[in-house]
Amino acid sequence: MAVDLGGTNFRVCSIQLHGNTTFSLTQSKVAIPRELMVAKTSEELFAFLAKQIEKFLKQHHGEHYASHIERRGSTAAHMHDEDIFSLGFTFSFPVHQVGINKGTLIRWTKGFDIPDAVGKDVCALLQRQIDLLKLPVKVAALVNDTVGTLMARAYTSPGKTGTLLGAIFGTGTNGAYVEKLSRIAKLKTELKDSEYDISTGEMIINTEWGSFDNDLKVLPDTPYDAELDAESVNPGVQMFVGIGHPSTKRADKTPGEADIWHVLGRNPPPRNPIIDPKPQRATFLRHQLWSQRPSLDDIH
Repeated sequence: MAVDLGGTNFRVCSIQLHGNTTFSLTQSKVAIPRELMVAKTSEELFAFLAKQIEKFLKQHHGEHYASHIERRGSTAAHMHDEDIFSLGFTFSFPVHQVGINKGTLIRWTKGFDIPDAVGKDVCALLQRQIDLLKLPVKVAALVNDTVGTLMARAYTSPGKTGTLLGAIFGTGTNGAYVEKLSRIAKLKTELKDSEYDISTGEMIINTEWGSFDNDLKVLPDTPYDAELDAESVNPGVQMFVGIGHPSTKRADKTPGEADIWHVLGRNPPPRNPIIDPKPQRATFLRHQLWSQRPSLDDIH
């Protein structure tokens, strides 16, 4: 089984790999209630996630779930590994991962803001709620959605060169790539006591490139970006995601456009409310501003 918490939706699915690049997939999706995205405690959110797993088991694996309930009622019954679903937990937020199924939350992004969860092991939080419902599920692996994308591509499209990159462009953006173990400095310092597989000599790195250039030394920005960042959950981080992100507030504050046109040394064109809606206008301005910057060939 696998679950995916990466934005405004929560997905639960079960996958059967046929071993020949093909697979069978059953899945469900539910929107995360806004009040749970900013809940007072982590238990509220993770209890909701565990409940969705229970609903999925009842609906799509009813026979297995029913037999589990029956065995659970017998004091002599013991759970065997083959009776338990191994769960891959796709958690698309910055974490400090120290094991295959261990990782503490560094910070929330994408509109989530539950301070109580920061610094806690997200796998343990989910497993606790699963155990409270007495479900036959064990959180076996913690992955970022970019890592999952890379691994899925590697399975469905094997080749001589292998899959090198997994990228996400959705509520946010991020990427993961394959790196040699010898080049990963963290493994020799803060992760020296962690357990990891060395058989391939490689490891997938989650780059969290949404935080690229948080100091804005390269990326262009406008007063709109500064205001959007100031009102975000984590000001000063995830700047690559925030720069140019659609914002109704930004698009509606048209007086600031004069500042951008002044930088370009041009007069603003007359507004046409039919063919030149405000959100597109802001995007066009950003494109013009970016096109005035030096090319990558000119940056040393």
